[in-house]
Amino acid sequence: MKFPKEGEYASFYRGYIEKAGQGDFFELLDINTQKTIDSFKNIPIDLHNYSYAEGKWTIKELLIHLVDCERVFVYRALTGARGDNYSVLPSFDEDLFLENANVINRPLEDILAEFTHTRISNRLFFKSLNEEATSRSANTNGVPMSTRAFGFIIIGHSNHHLSVLKERYLV
Repeated sequence: MKFPKEGEYASFYRGYIEKAGQGDFFELLDINTQKTIDSFKNIPIDLHNYSYAEGKWTIKELLIHLVDCERVFVYRALTGARGDNYSVLPSFDEDLFLENANVINRPLEDILAEFTHTRISNRLFFKSLNEEATSRSANTNGVPMSTRAFGFIIIGHSNHHLSVLKERYLV
């Protein structure tokens, strides 16, 4: 899958796309998947509900945020890949999603398994697409965004939050 060009995504997402890195999409995705799993699986249980500041997410909330966002991004990618560029896909409230995710009652291991299975499924989805499908766009909040842009956004978004995890939670 080709790297998205400027104009294939809203400028808001530029940072995430840059954080995905250059190279083969599937290699980058596989590296990110393993890095994400490794980063979360070794966190001591006493830190699972830790937040580095008042009003910031806990480690478990950070991980479910990755799962939620990946699902939203892949739905948008699916919409574009299947040729629906007329439906306007709305934004979503990430904090509202977290409020209703019942994270406090879930073990980190379960959320990590959910991430892993979501990522496996999404990898298969992207693998099924031909180049034409990856270049199609979905109308996201009035901005056309290519299917391939969402793939790279998923990687970059995860890389961004892995940096936050390392720099602010696990210091």
